[in-house]
Amino acid sequence: MDYESVPAAMDGICGQFEKRLKEANPNLRNITYDVSDLYKYIEALTDLSALVFDPAILAYAPFDRSWIKQQAFQRLKRLAKN
Repeated sequence: MDYESVPAAMDGICGQFEKRLKEANPNLRNITYDVSDLYKYIEALTDLSALVFDPAILAYAPFDRSWIKQQAFQRLKRLAKN
């Protein structure tokens, strides 16, 4: 999948996870989860990495699952503050 920004990518990953939770629990009105549940979901995704454009070198830099988990956590933290 392609996203225009890192926050949009993290929203996409979290959105996919939340969609799965809703499908698994159709009778629940509100879905809540712990960040560890999101981490397990990210770990279960096959062939997951991120290529993020770095304007300093005019190239895409690769990032692994650990970076993605860190970015997802930071995104959720920012959303929770607002």
